[in-house]
Amino acid sequence: MSVFKSASLLLFFSIVISAFPVDPENVIITEIIDCNLFKLEDGRLITLANVNLPGRKSFSSYRKKVLVKKILKYEEDNLIGRRLYAEFADSVQSDSVYAVHLFNRYPVNKCHFNLYFLEKGFGYYNPEPESQYTELYSETVTTDQEKKKMSVRHRKKSRAIKDLEGRLRIMGGIIGTIAEYQGPEGEIEAGAIPMLAASCRISKLVPIFEKNGHFLSLAGGIDNYLLIFPHIHLGPEIRIYRQFAFSADFGGLFPILSKFHPIEPCWSLTIGYIAPSRKFEIEAGYTFINIYDAAGVFRVMLSGSAFFTK
Repeated sequence: MSVFKSASLLLFFSIVISAFPVDPENVIITEIIDCNLFKLEDGRLITLANVNLPGRKSFSSYRKKVLVKKILKYEEDNLIGRRLYAEFADSVQSDSVYAVHLFNRYPVNKCHFNLYFLEKGFGYYNPEPESQYTELYSETVTTDQEKKKMSVRHRKKSRAIKDLEGRLRIMGGIIGTIAEYQGPEGEIEAGAIPMLAASCRISKLVPIFEKNGHFLSLAGGIDNYLLIFPHIHLGPEIRIYRQFAFSADFGGLFPILSKFHPIEPCWSLTIGYIAPSRKFEIEAGYTFINIYDAAGVFRVMLSGSAFFTK
């Protein structure tokens, strides 16, 4: 057989063999050197093909630092010491580091780890080296990016409403006066009566400061006490852990019945507590109607709340 024919046959069989995927190799990872660098029990170093993950030194931000810790924790729980199988890519990355496509070798709880990290957004897609999984990785990343874009558009669209901390409330409790005082239509005796009210309050009408669940903002709302005198108010509110509220409001009473003046200016001090479930609130406050004499009415109300914003 001529040298030319021998070379042709060798080339043919090389092409045929390379057309079939490389058989997966059983591997055991003994050490996690970095988020995307692992040591096998035979001493070889491997990295996940087509995936760029942040490294231990990628602590440029607190968010990335948390992500690195999350990745390492997942790898310690799911990769180290387990029998996995790896399909080695054709090329060596650098310094004898082999790029692999890594899988869980057992049928129960199957996992394609390269794909998993891309789906979770832990890393970025790298088209090199090319393999039979390149299209799958690319489609996964493209779909994930589209979902994120839609999510961002949705958040931007609804952010103006969500940030308001608005809620509708049905309130029940007592309202009354501590001492007798001279009202617009004569003397008002001390005492308390049960009262129902409907309320709409927006706690973050104009945000001023916010950090770690605490915020200071300009708040406003309207309380309607049995249709007797709607109370429209506006003023600063301080919220601690989004549950404990302190507010000082200025506004006016807009009476429906003729026994009150058309508009009665007033200001209020209120403390409140919002349950963690955000379905119930309790508040106590004092509304000064006669500012100079510090005369007014107190209230203690329990309410069922329905947040129409987050």
